[in-house]
Amino acid sequence: MSRSYDDVFHRPNGGWTQRVGEPPAGPPPDEPARSTDDGLYRPYGITPTDDLETCDIAWWLGNDTPQGQEVQYRFIVRIGYVGDAQINLMLTDAIISIEGRNLRELRKRLSRRKVTFVQAFNAKLWPQPGAGEPVVERIEILYPGEPRGGN
Repeated sequence: MSRSYDDVFHRPNGGWTQRVGEPPAGPPPDEPARSTDDGLYRPYGITPTDDLETCDIAWWLGNDTPQGQEVQYRFIVRIGYVGDAQINLMLTDAIISIEGRNLRELRKRLSRRKVTFVQAFNAKLWPQPGAGEPVVERIEILYPGEPRGGN
C-alpha cells in the first residue's frame, strides 16, 4: 500500500457540510465590550456568544481589579427584591445581593434568563450614568453563617 491517505479517502463532492449545504463554520464573533459603542456603562446585557445558561456577575476589588462569579441559572432558586434598589438572587448555597438604582428591568430579565452579565459601575472606566439610567453600585455574596460585609 503506497497510496496516501488523501488518495484513499478523498471526497470528490467535498466534506459533509458541503453535501448538506451548510457553510463551514467561520471564526467566532468577537464578544462585545460591556459598554456601549460610545464608551458608556452597561450594567447588564446579553453577549451573543453566550448560551443563556449562566450569568457572569462582576464587581470591582479596589476599583481596578475585576472580580466575579459565573452563576448557573439552574442554581437560582428565587429572586427577591426591595423596590428598584436591591435584587437578591437566592442560590442553593448563597445569596447574591445586587444594589443600585433603577434595577426593575434587570430583575425582570434575570427572572426570564435574559441576562448573561451583570457588572458593577466603576467611575475609573465609565462616565457617571444619568439619573434615570440603571446602575449597579454594589454586589455582595452572602454565605450562611458569615457576617455581612465580606465583598
